[in-house]
Amino acid sequence: MEIQLLQTEEDFRRIKTEWDNLLEKSDNQSIFLTWEWLYHWWMHFKVGKELFILTVRNKETNEMMGIAPFCIQRKKLFYFIPLRIIKFLGTEEVASDFLDFVIYPGMEDGILSAIYAYLDKNNHLWDIVEITDIEENSISLDFFKKNVNGRHKIIELDAQKCPYMTLPDSYDLLLQSLSPNMRENLKRRSRKIEKRNGMYFSILKDEAIKESVDKLFILHNDRFKSKRKTNISESAFNSIELKHFHYDIASEFIKRNWLKLYFLSLDGESVASLYTFKYKNNLFYYQSGLNPDWNEWGLGTALFGHAIKESINDGLKEFHYLRGNEAYKSKWTKKAKATKNITLLKKNFIGCFYILFVYGKINLKKVFLAKAA
Repeated sequence: MEIQLLQTEEDFRRIKTEWDNLLEKSDNQSIFLTWEWLYHWWMHFKVGKELFILTVRNKETNEMMGIAPFCIQRKKLFYFIPLRIIKFLGTEEVASDFLDFVIYPGMEDGILSAIYAYLDKNNHLWDIVEITDIEENSISLDFFKKNVNGRHKIIELDAQKCPYMTLPDSYDLLLQSLSPNMRENLKRRSRKIEKRNGMYFSILKDEAIKESVDKLFILHNDRFKSKRKTNISESAFNSIELKHFHYDIASEFIKRNWLKLYFLSLDGESVASLYTFKYKNNLFYYQSGLNPDWNEWGLGTALFGHAIKESINDGLKEFHYLRGNEAYKSKWTKKAKATKNITLLKKNFIGCFYILFVYGKINLKKVFLAKAA
């Protein structure tokens, strides 16, 4: 195996085709590991970071066998201790679930061993390695927990619960799987929309991408403000940079037939939206929006039902609601995949301070939650 460090955007662009081919062969099903998602994340949110992508190749054939999609971020701990943190591309700023290493199937131990050996040999380049938002059943997670040598310590923490639904062979079977109350609500709301003159479902094709993303942002933030969360900075769609990122993502994903941006409209005016991504055999629900004047119509339920019905007709196997324990998700499914965060630390004073910092934050949070209860 031959490992190489890539640190330029030119190199990042150069490996796109190899990245696509390796991810397609891999067992990983996450849209958030695609070159398009991570490259555009980098282009929009790279301030204060440096590329640190590790590629692993077969020495004889030069075929790419593994990718560690890393960057380095510089921070300060307790405002005065400088830290160089290796972390996955795609973390922070946007919600990227199921991050991981991209590895040729069956080669996991060899590839991960090469990556860890490189990090260990070059530990003068970093203080902390954060491997975040990785599925709890990931081979990579298991590898690092079992194979870290005596010079390093690992902290493992729960990250997110990500509800998902296994899609049945037909929409009728899906309806049967829902509770009687949820099934009746879905049917009633769908009938109400069908009977309302001028109301219809649509999906973005390849025109007016920016205008459609703008509509999504407006509907999302209108809904957000209507829920009495007046601080719009807490919204998932709270900045111009985020909007420009999603302009690029929508433009790239639609070329690959990965974008499913649904709208529910009345007389040509969008009143609800659902922003989803189709990848391999999955549909990933990323965000939604709703005109609050239509709250009582249950448009969100009907729009989810429409998207799920289309997914079943397309032969998809899973519908992912991604991170968050919002109550409406539990009406559709009781299943969830958990993600974990692990931190690789050197056994030095910075590592000790970091452990105190992390566990101090956790204990403070528990205290505040207990007082709130």
